[in-house]
Amino acid sequence: IKPRVQMAKGNPTADSLLAVTINATDNIGLKRVRLILAGGVSAQYDTVMTSAVTSLTINVNVRVPVNAPLGATVTAQALAVDGAGNASDTARIA
Repeated sequence: IKPRVQMAKGNPTADSLLAVTINATDNIGLKRVRLILAGGVSAQYDTVMTSAVTSLTINVNVRVPVNAPLGATVTAQALAVDGAGNASDTARIA
């Protein structure tokens, strides 16, 4: 069974931050959760579990560079992979 991943816009604490909350679950154990930001801000956040984690919530705050285009759209994608190599559907927000 493939893992499930959901994502939502978080509550940034400053105008210079992008905030994203990722919730990932798997019936046996998550191995990796990845966040990719593209568009006005490009960044990756990757976390790898070394023990059996069946549920994980990650709050990610990414600092917006001062040279980022004002008003540019940023697309966020999240993906989870379990220990058997099954990949979740990709969660997206813009």
